[in-house]
This record gives sequence, structure tokens and C-alpha cells, in this order.
Amino acid sequence: MILANFTVATISIMGIWLIFQWLYRSYRVDLLKDRLFAIRDDLFDLARSGRISFHDPAYCMLRRTLNGFLLGGSKLGFLAISLTGRRISEERLENFRDRWKKAMDELQSSERKELTHLRERMNFAILDHLVLSSFAIIMTVVPVLVWMLLHHLGKSAVKLLKRLTTVQWIDRLDSSAMSVGEV
Repeated sequence: MILANFTVATISIMGIWLIFQWLYRSYRVDLLKDRLFAIRDDLFDLARSGRISFHDPAYCMLRRTLNGFLLGGSKLGFLAISLTGRRISEERLENFRDRWKKAMDELQSSERKELTHLRERMNFAILDHLVLSSFAIIMTVVPVLVWMLLHHLGKSAVKLLKRLTTVQWIDRLDSSAMSVGEV
């Protein structure tokens, strides 16, 4: 009996992992590329409008970084980041930081603000992809964070859930489901 339960559990976990790797991971890669293309489009629009030059070093660096993520986005994962992070020398990392700072220092405040916003959007998209495309993180860290949040909120979480269940959109959803269920 125990062996049968273990076998069923193992097959179920493997099935979830396969679905995750084939369907969900593919979706996350597509979502990342869509977000990065949108950011690159906004960067191009910024230059096309004349607010920054197409030849500005900060524009070129951000565009090349976006293109690099677009080309390697399907390979992004915590293991890849860990291995790549070890291969990148401190000198090369400092070189990027120095070049970015120098390129940003040459810009006016408004240009700097817009490029910083685009870079932050890019970095958030990458971080979002790394966290939400990792099977191990989704299966371990996310439930722990949800538990911690609910534990921290305590009675506030219960009150919030009660408030959410009284919201009109949930009533509409429930009503719709009930009408389907009556058939």
C-alpha cells in the first residue's frame, strides 16, 4: 500500500514537472520576450522622438542589453545565472557599471530618468521570469511566502478575505457559475 502511494505520488510530481517544463516554461519565455520587446519599442520611441540620440552610449548599452536578453531569454534560469555569474570577472562587471554610470552622467536629468525607468522595467521582467519560471522556487518558496504573509496578517487576512467575498465582481462570478451549474 505504501509503495503504491509512493508510486502514484512520484508519477504525479513527474507529471506536474513535465507540464511545467513544456507548457508553463514556454509561456514564461514568451511572456518575457513580449515584455522585453515592449521595453525595446519604448526605447526606440524615445530615440525616434528626439529625446535621446540613437548614438548615445546609454541608448546603445541598453539596446544591446535588451537584445542580449532577447537572444538568451529562453536559457535564463537560476542555474544558468549562477554559472554565468561565476564566469563574469569582477573587472568586466566593474567595466559595465563604470560605462553605464559614465553614459548616464552625460545625459540630462529627464533623459536619465527615462532610461533608468526602462532599465528597471527590464530588470524587473528578468527577475519576474527567474522567480516564476523556476519549478523549485514555485514549489518551495512561493508557498512559504504565502504562508508567512497570511501568518503575519493573521486576523487582517481573514477580514480581507471576507471583504473580498462581498465585492460585487465575485457575486457576478458566482452568479455566472451558478447559472452554468443549473444546466
